[in-house]
Amino acid sequence: LRVTPHRVTPAGFVDGALHRAELPAVYQRYVRVEEGSVPGSPEEDQQSLWRPLFTTSFGVADFIADNDAFNASTVVLTSASSKTALASAYCLRRSVSDLELVGLTSPGNVEFCEKTGYYDRVVAYDDLASIGDSPLLVIDFAGNDQVLDAVSAFAGDRLLRIVIVGVTHWQERDDSMTALGPGREFFFLPTWIEKRREDWGSNEFFEKSERAWTEFAPTTEGWLKIEEHTGMDAITDAYESVLSGESRPDVGHILAFA
Repeated sequence: LRVTPHRVTPAGFVDGALHRAELPAVYQRYVRVEEGSVPGSPEEDQQSLWRPLFTTSFGVADFIADNDAFNASTVVLTSASSKTALASAYCLRRSVSDLELVGLTSPGNVEFCEKTGYYDRVVAYDDLASIGDSPLLVIDFAGNDQVLDAVSAFAGDRLLRIVIVGVTHWQERDDSMTALGPGREFFFLPTWIEKRREDWGSNEFFEKSERAWTEFAPTTEGWLKIEEHTGMDAITDAYESVLSGESRPDVGHILAFA
């Protein structure tokens, strides 16, 4: 990886390479690992697995909180076993205490999601009636149009907003992310960071997310298992396992070429 360090500080630097100049700033920011962290340590594994995901989770939770959850009393998070959804639930609970957080996931992942403790309730995709009759906000990490259509049909006028964050169910994504229906919007982290830069100042978003990360990381120790894979064959197997949805949600994969 070749970078052109720019705006170097004790906390990290920005890649000033000309061919990356048009990208949002968040995609060019490199953060220095905390002092004392040893390469190959569990702390480095956690940083590698979570950091980009956690920044998104913190951002979407901040977006929801800043909009008073769009007046919803229940927030449903699809693909609830995904790491971004899990961290978003944690950050939402941290910032908005009076929301009911419901994880929506496949039947086989219900028990796992309950074990993490981040959700008030966990519901399987085939049991939407268990969500209840409260005004709903959906944060969608699955990108599965069939799931969103089913939730919309179930909730009707009680569904106040669908905020689309990711596409874990990439095989089911029929529409372009720019062709969203009424009441659906795509959360784009760089845009939100720029807003918070204007609201709070240049570094406050990252300082706040850093504090949230410091609190969140220890909570994963009770359920997250790290698996290391070395060599091209092992890397390929791990990649295909994740891509096909066969990888367990309680596993984090660390890959090395040699």
